[in-house]
Parts: sequence; structure tokens; C-alpha cells
Amino acid sequence: MSSGAKVVTRYAPQVSADTVPTTGWQTLLVTGNTLNNTVDMTASETITDDRMANAGIPTRATVGGDIDAELQYGVLDALLAAAFMSDWTSDVLSIGSTKKMFVIEKSFTDINVNHAFTGCHVGAFSLEIPDAGKIMAKFTFAGLGYQNSKTTSFATTPAAANDTLPLMSNVSVGDVLIDGVAQTGIACVKTFSFSLDNGLQAQSCLGKGLYVGAQIATESAITGSVTLAYSAASHDSWAKSLTGQELGFEIPITDSLGNQYVLEIPAAQVTGDIPDGGKNDLLELTLEYTAVRVSPTITRIPA
Repeated sequence: MSSGAKVVTRYAPQVSADTVPTTGWQTLLVTGNTLNNTVDMTASETITDDRMANAGIPTRATVGGDIDAELQYGVLDALLAAAFMSDWTSDVLSIGSTKKMFVIEKSFTDINVNHAFTGCHVGAFSLEIPDAGKIMAKFTFAGLGYQNSKTTSFATTPAAANDTLPLMSNVSVGDVLIDGVAQTGIACVKTFSFSLDNGLQAQSCLGKGLYVGAQIATESAITGSVTLAYSAASHDSWAKSLTGQELGFEIPITDSLGNQYVLEIPAAQVTGDIPDGGKNDLLELTLEYTAVRVSPTITRIPA
């Protein structure tokens, strides 16, 4: 029998979805891994002389799922680049159109059962910054193939995970800027979220067997939300929803060693409801935003 404490996630960059690489493997620290290989069965509709259902045949398999991780500086940079479909250029990441593939192994080490999900693209990415707690990252993958082994791990000499780097939390967040103005003292920022959807669409091809032939990226959709204490300043931000004016956000995140990420959303349109509450409530304003025109960026600044 297997224990959830013995599930290890490893990944490696992949050039061809059909070839599992023998180098570049990295162990990844995760809080959850829901990657799966789901096979669709199509039942025969042949008319028979009894009331029993006919047997089905496999006609399609879907590879995908989520990997959740706590944010640490540098640990998720390869996956972030895949989410943005770009490369780090002078330590800055912006939206591009270069698809990156990985093979991801989900290994049950205590029973030596190993699952390899191949040709995995990052279809979506989200970042959640709570008012108290760790900053969480979620990567949603869509893949092109699958293999399993009950004898040998697919990960050849994987590098060990770095479990000494500090976690990033709400305490790591510095002055949040809205339109270049720090909100400390004028509009307390409670929470912030960021979501990127690459609009992946599976393209089925005859000759590929059960699995799809390609994952095609369409328009990127970048959305999120920010929760603010209701004040004159946050009211002015909300008022831009009435005219379609754009807001800019900048969120610096620094770990205890001084390593920093800066998430910048230069242009976003917002929507939100006028706050409501009882006489003992602290009124808050939640703005839902959609990034437009200009690519958001993540800048990494080592200590």
C-alpha cells in the first residue's frame, strides 16, 4: 500500500513529446499534483437480442492536471517562463509565443510506480496572495502523451529539490503601487490575485492513436482581483470602471534573503461593486481586473 507522503514530482524540458529525455531532470517541491491520464470509452451501438450494454473501446485520452506549489525565489522560474510562453530576458519575463514542453513524472516511491506525462504545456497559471499566509502558485498543464513503469523511474539522475530557500508570504509583499502611487496609508491592500490563461486548444490528428497531436495556444487572457479597504483613494480606482479608464498595478515580493520578484500589470480595466456592510464592518472594495494592450511582466532581482 502507498502513502501520500511518498509521492515525488520531477520534471525535465522536452524537445519531442515522444522522447523522454535522459538529462535535465529536476525534483519539484509541490503541495499538490493532480496530473492524470483519462481515457474516454465509446460504447458500441450494435443492436443485440438482450438488454446488456455493449462493450466500449478507447477512443481518446486526455493528459492534464494541476501542480500547486508555495512560492520560492528561483524554484519555479522555468515553469513561469513556460506559462508566459517566453524566456527570461535580462531577468524580465513578458508574454510571448514560444511554447515550452516538459515531461513530468509523478512517482509513488514506496511502491515504485512511476507515471510520466509527456509533452506537457502550461495552459494556465495563477498566483494567490492572501492577507495572511503563504503565496501559492498553480500551474495547469495539458499534455500530449503518457507512459508508466512499475520497475524504473523515468527521471534520470534528477537534481534534488532546494528545500532551504525561504517561502514567500503576505509578509513578503512590499508597497503595492496603483498607477505608480503606493497604497500604504491611503488604501490598505488586503489580497491580490493574478491569473493567466493561454487559451490552449487540443488539436486531434489521425495517426496519433489515443492522444492529441498538438496543443495550440490562442489569445492569452490575463485577469485577477485586488481587495482594498474602502477609502477615497480606492474609490477613485473603482470610479475608472465607469469610464473604462485603465489602471496599473505593481506588486513587489521579497523573501527574507532579499531576493525579489516584481509583478507589474501596466494597463488593466476594472469592474467592481459598491461596498456594503453592517455598522460594525470594515468596508472593503474588490476590483476584478483584465489586463489589456500591454503585456504584464515579472522581474526577478536576486539579493
